Amino acid sequence: MDNFLSPLIRRLRLVLPVILLVVSGCQSAQDITYEAQRATAPQLKKHFPNPIEVGVGVVGYSPDGRYFFNADPGNKVVVYSSDNQGPTVVLDFPWPLSLSQKKGAGFLDSSIFYYASQRRARGQTIYGVKVWSLDSNTEIFSYDFSESHGEDSIVAKGDFVAYDNEMVNWRTGNKYKVRIAHSAMPLDYALTASGKVLSANYYNDDILLHDPQTDTALQWDSGLSNFRSAITQGEGYVIAQANDGGCRVWPVPALKPVQSCGSGGWSDDHYALIAPHPTDDSFAVSAGGRVEVYRLVEDRFQRVFSRTLANEVTALSLSADYRVAIGDNTSHLEVWDSVQGTLLAQTDLNLSFGSELLRFSPSGKQLLYGEGHLRLHVFDIPE
Repeated sequence: MDNFLSPLIRRLRLVLPVILLVVSGCQSAQDITYEAQRATAPQLKKHFPNPIEVGVGVVGYSPDGRYFFNADPGNKVVVYSSDNQGPTVVLDFPWPLSLSQKKGAGFLDSSIFYYASQRRARGQTIYGVKVWSLDSNTEIFSYDFSESHGEDSIVAKGDFVAYDNEMVNWRTGNKYKVRIAHSAMPLDYALTASGKVLSANYYNDDILLHDPQTDTALQWDSGLSNFRSAITQGEGYVIAQANDGGCRVWPVPALKPVQSCGSGGWSDDHYALIAPHPTDDSFAVSAGGRVEVYRLVEDRFQRVFSRTLANEVTALSLSADYRVAIGDNTSHLEVWDSVQGTLLAQTDLNLSFGSELLRFSPSGKQLLYGEGHLRLHVFDIPE
């Protein structure tokens, strides 16, 4: 046996340094390529000469790109025209919300806008929703929810608005009872265009997808802890990204096979983010400094982009043409072409936490960014 192993060991001694050199060289080449791109990538171009000096809470575009908005709880909601003449205000009203709304405003279609409302009545705070037509410049729907749980988010999509255990169809006025994963409002609470509600329970790692219109539900153990969850735009898959890097994807309603989008095993004190693609079942995820983009190919998700940055990712957005915007905790903002793997543009601004402050235009050629929650930037992205 010793006679057999001796030549093998001698060969390994000769080959191993070469293998290590090659692996080291590949890693160095990747680092050099990344650093070289950062050294030569252009700066994001300002769409307007100056940022809009306003408090920033949540930002976004209309589906046709004609408008963009900024909603700042405790301050106001402003909708702007996205033409090239300047940030023209088309809708401006106070938004005296005391709650920490992260999803309480947005577009339901190209000219229909919604926002969460708050008023005092009979000694109680009543939360509701108002729907506004930009075409007619009139309120077309108003509704007060029956229960109020201060720190919750009011979400809307398509014809539906949901808050805690209640959903309403704003076109018909029909009301529905919603089941959520925990009696206390969960951190993740999302609504699909067809009227399904996704919620997560971090006490026992459960995820619940409920259809209030049929009162049918799927509930399962994620096998993860300290995670964020989301449903893809096509409503075919649910994603969970854990702070420790673990990531899983379930097809719904089958829930099998479960696919992996990250193995985990890191410290769980990182910042997990999910950015679903705006029109299909693709998505981007991040935890710590790792950012990955996955696209669906014949019922399997394939990783098409992967970068590990030196700093914690704090904001993430994915465009329709698979550009990915990444903000980190050193106030650096980058935009990548995830298909080509090229860094398109970058800039350095004051730090912002939260993907609700970072949004692509529908064309993917512009980017909204709420810098430090204090000013709103509109950037043009170089081709």
